[in-house]
Amino acid sequence: MKKITWLILFFFTAKIISAQCDTELKLADAETDDTLKLKSYRKILDCYYAVDDFDGANKLLVKEKSATDKVIQKTKDSVYFRNYLADITTFYFYKGDIKKCSEVSEELMRFDYRKSDSAKLSASVGNLAITYRRMGNYPKAIYYLQEAIKINLKVKRKDLSGNYTNLANVYLDLKNYPKAKFYLESAIKSRTESNDSLGLYHAYMNMGNYYQKLDKFDSSLIFYNKSLWLIPKIKLPKSKTGTIFNNLTALYLEKRNIDSANHYSQIAKEMVSDKANPYFLSMYYLNKGHIAECLNNNAVALENYNIALGYASKNNDLENIVDLTYGKTACFKKMNQMDSAYKTLVLASRLRDSLFNSAKTSEITRYEMQYQFDKEQETEKNEQLKKEIESKHALERKQLLIYAAMIGMILLLGLVLIVLKNNHQKKKDNLLLQQKNDLIEAQKKDIIDSINYAKNLQQAILPPLTKIHQDFKDSFIYYKPKDIIAGDFYWLHKAKSKTDEDIFLFAVADCTGHGVPGALVSVVCSNALDSAVKEFGLTDPGKILDKTKEIVLATFSKTGKNVKDGMDISLCAIQNNKVAGQNKVSINWAGANNSLWYIHNGEIKELTANKQPIGLSEHSHPFTTHHVELDRGDQLYFSTDGYYDQFGGDKSNPSGKKFMRKKLSALFFNIKDKSFDAQLKIIDETFTNWKGALEQIDDVCVAGIKL
Repeated sequence: MKKITWLILFFFTAKIISAQCDTELKLADAETDDTLKLKSYRKILDCYYAVDDFDGANKLLVKEKSATDKVIQKTKDSVYFRNYLADITTFYFYKGDIKKCSEVSEELMRFDYRKSDSAKLSASVGNLAITYRRMGNYPKAIYYLQEAIKINLKVKRKDLSGNYTNLANVYLDLKNYPKAKFYLESAIKSRTESNDSLGLYHAYMNMGNYYQKLDKFDSSLIFYNKSLWLIPKIKLPKSKTGTIFNNLTALYLEKRNIDSANHYSQIAKEMVSDKANPYFLSMYYLNKGHIAECLNNNAVALENYNIALGYASKNNDLENIVDLTYGKTACFKKMNQMDSAYKTLVLASRLRDSLFNSAKTSEITRYEMQYQFDKEQETEKNEQLKKEIESKHALERKQLLIYAAMIGMILLLGLVLIVLKNNHQKKKDNLLLQQKNDLIEAQKKDIIDSINYAKNLQQAILPPLTKIHQDFKDSFIYYKPKDIIAGDFYWLHKAKSKTDEDIFLFAVADCTGHGVPGALVSVVCSNALDSAVKEFGLTDPGKILDKTKEIVLATFSKTGKNVKDGMDISLCAIQNNKVAGQNKVSINWAGANNSLWYIHNGEIKELTANKQPIGLSEHSHPFTTHHVELDRGDQLYFSTDGYYDQFGGDKSNPSGKKFMRKKLSALFFNIKDKSFDAQLKIIDETFTNWKGALEQIDDVCVAGIKL
C-alpha cells in the first residue's frame, strides 16, 4: 500500500508539472521583453528538472542563450551571462554529466572571482567541490569546501549547513566517520533552526547513510524515514527523490531482507525513466545486481552490474565502479569462472587503490585554486623574470638533462618494482582465492553432512511405508522435499474406539517453512499429534487438532516471543462400519487450511478445512469435524499446498504460472481408475513436467488411500 501511495503521488505530481511547463513556456515565448523572458525561462527549467525532462531543458537552454545574448547586447550587464553559466552547471549536474559540470563550474568560479562577488563565489566554489567529490578527487573537494567556508565567514554568512553537509559526504567516502558525524550534526542543527525542509531532506538522508556504513540498521532507518516524509514538502527532480529509495534498497540488502529491498528498488525504478541521472541509475542497477546475487541468480546479477558500470562510467563515478567490480568478482566466483573472478578482483583492487591513494596525494592540489586566482596578478612579475630565465637558459638545460636522466632512472626502477609487486600480488591473490574456495567446499560438505544426519532423524517421525501399506493395501505417498529435509510430513496412528473397534488416524501436514527450519517445526507438531492421541486418548479429528494446537502454542510460548510458526493439516479418522448387510466405511475428518478430496459414486468431492492454522492466529475457534459415510473401494486424497502452488507449465512466460487446486482435483479424478502404483507415477510425472526447469518453491506431500 505504501508503494502504491508513493507512485500515485509522484506520477500525479509529474503530470501536473509537465502541463505547467508547457503552459508557462508558451507564455514565455510570447513575452516581448527579453529580460522578463529570461526570468521565465529560468523558472521553467526547474519544472523540467522536476520531471527529469533533460531534452526539454536542453532545448530551453538554447533559447535562454539566445535571449541572454540579446539582453547583454542591450544592457552590457554580464550578470546575465553569469546566470546562464549557473544554469548550464545545474543542467549537467542533474543530467549526471559530472565531467562537463566540473568544467563549467570552474569557468563560473573564475567569473565570480574576477567580479569579486564573494557571495556568489562561495556558491560556485562549493558547487565545484561537489563535482570533485563525485569524481573521487577528495583532496580538491575538501580544499574547495574549506575555501567556500572561508569566503562565507568573510562575508559573515551564518548558515554553513550546505558546506557542512558536503564535507560530511567527503569524509563518509574517506571512512573518516568522526568528522563526518560532526559535520552532519552541525548541518542538521542549522537546517532545523532555519526550517529548511530541502536541506533537512539531504542532511537526514546523509545521516542515514552514515549509520548504514557503521552497520547500525535501526538508526539508519530512522533517518531515512525522516528524509522520506519530507519529500511532499520539497521540489526536486524525481531521480533526486528516488535516491532515498535506492538507499533504503541497499540498507535492506545488508540485512538480507530481500523482499523489502526489492520493494523499495521497484519504487525507485518506477519514479524515473532510463534518461534519468546516470548516478541514480548506476546505484539502482547496482542494487538490482545485489538482489539477484542474494537470490543466487548470478547471471542476472552480472547483467545488472554491467548496466550499472555503463552508467557509472558515464558519470565518472570511481567509487561506484569499484563496488560494481567487486560485485562482478563475487558473481564470477559463484559461477565457478575463476579466471574471470581473478581478473575482476585484480581490477577492483587497483581501482580501490586508485580511489583512496588519490585522497593521500601531495597537497600541491590544495594550492591550484590560489594559483589560478593569482595568475593575472603575477603576469607582470613573470615578464620581468623571463629575462633572468633566458640568461640562465643554458645552465638550466644542463640541469634539466641531469634531472631528466635521474627521473628516467627512478621511473624505470619504479616500473620494475611495480611489475615485481604485481606478480607477487597476483600469486598472493591466486592463493587466497584457492584457500577461500577450499574453505567454502569444506563448509559446504559439513553443512550437507549435518543436513543428511538431520534427514535421518526426521525419518524417525515418519511412519514406514511398509506400515502404511499394511494398514491400507492400496495406497501411495508422494513425498518430495524442496531441500534435503522438509517441513511437510505424513502421520499414521492406530487407535481403538469405545467399542474396541480399530480407528486408523491418517494425516498429511505442512509446517511453516522448508529445509532445516521447517523440519524443526515438523518435529514439534508431530510430537503434539502423538500427545493428543496417546496421552489424551482423543480420536475425534476436530478435538485432536484443538489439543494439538494447544500443545504447539504452549511449546512455542516457552521462548517468550509471539512465534507465528505452525502447521496446516488434513486429518482423517477411518473406521469400518460393521452394520449387518452394509459394506460401509465411516469417515471423520477435520482440517486446518488443507482440504480432503474423496471419490464416491464416480464423482470427486472436497471437504473444506477451517481457515486457521495449528498455531498462533488472530481469530481462533474450535476445529470442525466432518462425518461422511463412504463405500469400500472409495478413495481419499490428501495434499499440501506445495503441489498446486508450484510455478511452471507456461513456456511463453519465463516465471510460469501456478498449477492451482482445481487442476489438482481434476488430476485426482482422472487417475481414480488406475492402480495406486500407476497413480503415484502419474502424480510424479505431472509435477516434474509442470515444473520444468523452474525451481521447486516448496515441500510437496500427496497421499492417496483406497478404503
